[in-house]
Amino acid sequence: MYSGPWYECVGPTREEQIKDIWEWAMKEGFRYKKPYLFLKATVLAIDEWKNWGECSWRGWCTFGIQDWKYGNRKSKIDFIHVGLLRCWAKNKFKNNKIMKFYVNDRLYRYPDGLRIKEIEKDFNSRCV
Repeated sequence: MYSGPWYECVGPTREEQIKDIWEWAMKEGFRYKKPYLFLKATVLAIDEWKNWGECSWRGWCTFGIQDWKYGNRKSKIDFIHVGLLRCWAKNKFKNNKIMKFYVNDRLYRYPDGLRIKEIEKDFNSRCV
């Protein structure tokens, strides 16, 4: 009936593949400071690869899940994770009064504030 062993002829369904990836992500995610953002990045990466090819169990265990753990798809998850972290940080500091005071102090502190130097340079270039 089959030309080889069962694990070369029958493969996992998409749900079984997602289950394997999710189990790995649950273990891997807690190595990050914000594990829920890592898990969200994993969900976004899974949704991005909607047209996975059918593969055998042997191919999935040898190449498929390894690509998620160490290969291109892991780097894509990390890339998405960094973007989510940036959004989280931006929202965290957006309404923070201490951060606003620090930024204003750093920009307009006399004589070495960042904005003061630019204003001085612009003023001197217009006066000449």
